[in-house]
Amino acid sequence: MIRRNTIRFSNRIVAFVLAFALVFGMSFSSATPVNATVKGTGSVNANKLNVRSEASTSSSIVVTIPKGTAVTIKGDVTDSSGDEWYSVSLTYDSKSYSGYVMAKYITVSSTEAEATTKEAATTKAAATTKAKATTKAQATTKAAATTEVPTLTSYANIKSKAKIYKTADTKGTVVASVSKGVVVKASVPLLATDSSWYKVTTVGLKTNYTGYIKKSKLTFQAVTCDSTTYKLGITSQKSGLYKTANTTDERIGYIAKSKDVIVLGTLTVGGVSWAKVNTSLGEGYMLTKRYKITTATTTDKLSYEATVDKNSYARKIASLIADNMGTAAKGASVTVLAKFTVNSVKWYKVTFKLDDKDVTGYIRAKYVTLSGDVTFEQNLKLFPESYQEALKELHKAHPTWVFTPVETGLKWSDVIANESKSGRNTIQSTVPKGGTVTTYNAPFSYLSTQSGDYDWSTDTYKVKDGTNWYGADSKVIAYYMDPRNFLNDKSIFQFESLSYESTHTEAVTKTMLANTFMKGNYSVTDVLTKKKVTGSYLDAFMSAAKLSNVSPYYLVSRVKNEVGNNGSNSTSGTYGNYKGYYNFFNIGANDSAAGKAVDNGLKYAKSGTTYERPWTTPYKSIVGGAKYVSSQYISLGQNTMYTQKFNVVVKASLYLHQYMTAVTASNSYSLSQYNAYNNNKLLDEAFTFAIPVYKDMPAKACALPKVAGNPNCYLKTLKVLSTTNKAFNLNQTFKYTTTDYSLTVSNSVKKVNVSATSISTRATVTGTGSQSLEVGDNVVTVICTAGNGDVKKYNITITRLKE
Repeated sequence: MIRRNTIRFSNRIVAFVLAFALVFGMSFSSATPVNATVKGTGSVNANKLNVRSEASTSSSIVVTIPKGTAVTIKGDVTDSSGDEWYSVSLTYDSKSYSGYVMAKYITVSSTEAEATTKEAATTKAAATTKAKATTKAQATTKAAATTEVPTLTSYANIKSKAKIYKTADTKGTVVASVSKGVVVKASVPLLATDSSWYKVTTVGLKTNYTGYIKKSKLTFQAVTCDSTTYKLGITSQKSGLYKTANTTDERIGYIAKSKDVIVLGTLTVGGVSWAKVNTSLGEGYMLTKRYKITTATTTDKLSYEATVDKNSYARKIASLIADNMGTAAKGASVTVLAKFTVNSVKWYKVTFKLDDKDVTGYIRAKYVTLSGDVTFEQNLKLFPESYQEALKELHKAHPTWVFTPVETGLKWSDVIANESKSGRNTIQSTVPKGGTVTTYNAPFSYLSTQSGDYDWSTDTYKVKDGTNWYGADSKVIAYYMDPRNFLNDKSIFQFESLSYESTHTEAVTKTMLANTFMKGNYSVTDVLTKKKVTGSYLDAFMSAAKLSNVSPYYLVSRVKNEVGNNGSNSTSGTYGNYKGYYNFFNIGANDSAAGKAVDNGLKYAKSGTTYERPWTTPYKSIVGGAKYVSSQYISLGQNTMYTQKFNVVVKASLYLHQYMTAVTASNSYSLSQYNAYNNNKLLDEAFTFAIPVYKDMPAKACALPKVAGNPNCYLKTLKVLSTTNKAFNLNQTFKYTTTDYSLTVSNSVKKVNVSATSISTRATVTGTGSQSLEVGDNVVTVICTAGNGDVKKYNITITRLKE
């Protein structure tokens, strides 16, 4: 009898649950709702792990288990913060436990295909046993008040002041009285006699309460919303996607970090903010704290003509999951209205015609080709404003030239400080040895006076190279390093890309070879194979360029600089003991006390096996030499003469591994290259220039120091003498860097003579000679004026005693 009643009662319960689900659009779970999507076994991967009574860090600890403990996973659940938990059972210290653990601390070793549970049967058996302990009527009433089956948790607001009861009975104990508007977590109750009661837990109160309340006192919060917006969000962490705005509802899946989501609307459930979103998994609901809104539209009004390279969707906003507004076919003409980057993807806002209708949308930039002028305008904006006017003038004069910024990431002041270290930059001058200032004789003001470059005590500039190369002043270094000083026709070529570019042509290379010994073909006998080898120099240089990734223009220029237009013994193949060997780039041709530079270079060409050696034909020498040139600088990233002179691009060797020390070298090269191109009428060909950009550069281009004389304004000697030329002792031994002295003389000394000489012969000294003394303190000032006008004052306080 009891069994039949129980069965009929269960059927009524199921009917009620289904009806509630239809009304609220919810699915079912346990009191701590558990999904059966994950079942199997696993082990603890944390050093210690708390097993809790509920899926919450605020719930009580059942047991603490160590790393490696095996657990059986019964299911998974996501809490209100989006954290995943496992419902587990385990044995520890010969005792059995069950509870909840955070999923991230469990390494799953196996899973089951199906999830089953006996919780409903256990609940039913417990209720039946309890019913036997009382009368039939009492058992029925008790069951109505306390018996529950799996439920779905939602949120509701208190309509008006209400009481929360310990049981579903208005005659029972009152747990708390709550005011209108209080938020509660409410579970669907499945009760024996009265479905108008809900089990609730208050939310956000200083002390929260759990108990039962009448349905009439609750207004359930919506867990879905309409689509009212269309914005792009980027997930800030791995995020759960749910069927409704409820972590106990069906979880559709997870969206990884840094992925696009289209936000369609927002709502608040239980004080927690949710969003209706469209994702790569479809539409669903996500916690708003899991993503950040980013700009995916723009109102910029550019007007660049362009062509689409492949069939491309024009998206509603700049996202790969956004709605398609229309498809731009391959080859279609579009107008680019704006460009920007979203979540590391470059986009163009475009407009185009489709079936005689205007379509506006966002297409990935990599599928769109802009016209030449547009490319220049794009690149121009990548440069600091202080570069742009000069680049505009160059573009007007040479539309085929391409300018690209090289973002060094280096702070300007740090660059100059490092390049100013002694020995890294030199400048030519004979002025320290009595020469006069000319184009190739730098003035004193261009020379460094830092330690290691100059000795102030002797007015000696230290030669750094050859006989007349001295350390360059930091202001001079700043001038030659500031790219803005060289954005003109003649100086721009120090930024010419020395890497092989698709714009490099045989026609230009042939023109550069025209007035040299390499204008035609070569025909030689390989000294090792004894075979005749013929070929064209043009083919050799073009092959060398492609194989070494070096500009053929640079390779030709370098050979011409090394061996001249007519060639030399290094390229003749007939020199001395090295007949049949060639060295077009003079690699290894180091001079020595005995000369022998050519011998040393051809010795290198003959020995070794790297870089196509031995170089027994012009082709091998040109190709092998090009590979050597590439390996030393260009393939490392120093692919302009500027960066070969000033290494600001190879992070592992910044300010080192520099091809030359002459501070003017890269500009001198540029002038030479300009003349070569100009003489061959090649300035209108396509060239690519890679121009460095630094952080915190001065607002204006750095200027050279004013031409000035010797800077030494120090005294070499300073003496006070009596009228009989007897020297008085100063209070301290004279040092050229000390400028204040004193001495005391007797009352009988009425006059003294002050004498001084300067360290530099180019300085002048005033304030010396006979000095009359009054009784008391007499201050004598000797002034040393340097050749550049700098002044140093030396004061001597002479105290004449009273009688």
